[in-house]
Amino acid sequence: MESSGDDRTSSSEQQPANFKTEFHPRSNRPSLFQSQEEFGQCAFPATARDTQPWHPFIEEGDYTFAEIALQAGLSASHINGLLTLIARINQGKAKFTRHNVVAPYKGGDFTFPVYARSLWDWALDLLSNPLLAPHFTWDAQRLFKYDGSKYERFYSEPWTGDRWWNIQSRLPDVKNAIPFAFILYADRTRLSSHATVKGYPVVARCGNLPINIRNGECYGGGCVVGWLPIVPESAKEEGKTGYTNYKRVIWHEAFHFILDKVAELSKIGYKYECYDKITRWLFPLILILSADYEEL
Repeated sequence: MESSGDDRTSSSEQQPANFKTEFHPRSNRPSLFQSQEEFGQCAFPATARDTQPWHPFIEEGDYTFAEIALQAGLSASHINGLLTLIARINQGKAKFTRHNVVAPYKGGDFTFPVYARSLWDWALDLLSNPLLAPHFTWDAQRLFKYDGSKYERFYSEPWTGDRWWNIQSRLPDVKNAIPFAFILYADRTRLSSHATVKGYPVVARCGNLPINIRNGECYGGGCVVGWLPIVPESAKEEGKTGYTNYKRVIWHEAFHFILDKVAELSKIGYKYECYDKITRWLFPLILILSADYEEL
């Protein structure tokens, strides 16, 4: 545990407050001292009932695609729904775009399809949602709890860690330069109970939203932003270093299509007027990438 050298209390005539929150210096916010009852209590309005539960998907069809694809088993109705949606993708009506990754292996060139939607467009959907807007956290924080003699540091949300603090410190020295953090999950999964149909979804979550929202099933939760190629299994090649590296090259190239816009904006930032009417320079970054060894 890390101790804070500054053990000031909210009042010299009272017992030290149970909790202390230090905000990043660029936020220009003083330290906050709170009691056990006050800590973690926000003045945000309760999340209202959503009349478009498929949000932040632009269309209900996009949500249906993700829901069907992530089912543990496909019924007849699921299969029909998936085929219908694939037809829409091929006709260019859905928001997923097909890209091709061409990778040479042992003298031949092989093409693998990648389906991706704009990760940054999804982020803008979150930012424009008035039901989510009050719940974003922008500045890094350090949390401390009083143990009877001094304040001991502890961690909860991503913005309470050292990495967020250090990233914000390295951003350009302009007013309201803020990290916009993505958490990505990539893992092969079966789409049928007999494992005959496989998929490789990439799911995004927003690290600036609290855990109960970003890991929830309502608006503000995870979103499928891409489908990585399924590289065929080969009994002769499986387990060989060359074939493992070959699959990694394909997946890394596929990720470029998902991260293309985000990679550009991570260098120059994106000017956006937030819900609180404060204009911020948002610098997108991948804070966490959760994947198996082969994907990394």
